[in-house]
Amino acid sequence: MNPLRLLVVDDDAGIRDVVRAYATRDGFLVSEAADGHDAVHRVDAERPDIVILDLMVPGIDGWELCRRWRASGGPPIIMLTARGAESERILGLGLGADDYMVKPFSPLELMARVRTVLRRVGQERPAQPERETDTVLDHGELHIDLARRWVTAHGRDLQLTRRQFDLLARLARNGERVSSRLELLEVLGDGEVAAADRAVDQHMVALRRALHDANSDLSIASIRGVGYRLEEMEAS
Repeated sequence: MNPLRLLVVDDDAGIRDVVRAYATRDGFLVSEAADGHDAVHRVDAERPDIVILDLMVPGIDGWELCRRWRASGGPPIIMLTARGAESERILGLGLGADDYMVKPFSPLELMARVRTVLRRVGQERPAQPERETDTVLDHGELHIDLARRWVTAHGRDLQLTRRQFDLLARLARNGERVSSRLELLEVLGDGEVAAADRAVDQHMVALRRALHDANSDLSIASIRGVGYRLEEMEAS
């Protein structure tokens, strides 16, 4: 499955760098535009799934870009701007922006809003729960029965907690695609997002141990700065 495309439109290179770093970590393909004319070209050429849009970009400003893209059925838009007056928020949303966020901003909150907007417009890959028609996942010798919440490796049961099962199922469903930390935190739910990355790391350690104890040929690879992926171990 191809990754989602995100375009960040801002004349501040530092802002573009921050958004690129966090969006890339969460599995997006990111492109950048420093002015309105380049933004128009990139939307036409690349068809991004979502745009992060500063209002005060040179060439064609963010207000006009939003008007154009809404009139032509363009991508979802999150306005990211230093202009925080209530009247400007109302205007931005009235022009068709899907969300409005004021600088300075939290990159983690921005990415959470990106996923919320994509879910709302139906473009993001489904998170949990799994579709009812998907009852079994097989990844190599790993067999995951979603209905009975039962996992075996080489026919041997893995004793997993509820959260460990949900995380392993997500890794198996994503296949070769890296599961970002934010995506895995969303799988955990139940308030564990507040525990941040440590919650994911601790569960991954337990899952590696469970796979090892079952003599599985699979392990969980840590992709530094991005997330985790289920993959076959190299033969010794």
